[in-house]
Amino acid sequence: MSISIRYEDDHILIADKPAGMLTHASAKLAEKNLLKELNRLDLKPVNRLDFHTAGLVLFGKNAQAVFYLNQLQRSGGIQKKYQAIALGLFPEKKAEKTAYLLKDDAQGRVWVTDEPNPDLKPIITRYRVIDEYPGLSLIEIELVTGRTHQIRAHMALLGHPILGDPFYGNPLKNRQYGVKTQVLIASSLTFIVPRTDHFFHYLDTKTFSRLGPSLTQYKKNG
Repeated sequence: MSISIRYEDDHILIADKPAGMLTHASAKLAEKNLLKELNRLDLKPVNRLDFHTAGLVLFGKNAQAVFYLNQLQRSGGIQKKYQAIALGLFPEKKAEKTAYLLKDDAQGRVWVTDEPNPDLKPIITRYRVIDEYPGLSLIEIELVTGRTHQIRAHMALLGHPILGDPFYGNPLKNRQYGVKTQVLIASSLTFIVPRTDHFFHYLDTKTFSRLGPSLTQYKKNG
């Protein structure tokens, strides 16, 4: 399989992961993964995407790059945005929402609530509506926190699950639209590099992006 490389220099590589592929091998699925398809021994992923989520994955190409990229990510210097098609129309066209998350490793999913709980991980998700069609919304999402399945579970909690989501979605609507996996794409990466970071100063304010989903193909089934 040919993997699209969106950007590469001496220190980083940004690849476009197709849906239906892990970022790297796991105990359950070792065969089909992005790292294996790239066939590069020098790469280490800095961000990871779910099996059925397509989009941009950032890799470091050497130990020093990985160290600084992880530092940058922890400090909020790598802004990640996603685009998705969600069910329903949002009354608030732009918002920042807080919820609380419990990861359930046994079931391979998470549980979220909007009730504060010291035993749960707080999550913060920003979204804005890009386009609408009766019953569907195309949204852009920015993660302030980055937890497992955060977008999918949080949107479901808000009453707007991602179209096609097999875990947190609406099975009847998924069948109506003929979608079996979530319509969710990691669409852009923007670097916000502090002046003290001389290693990646050349990336400051740079954005790398790919096309997101479109409402057009789903309108005929609405």
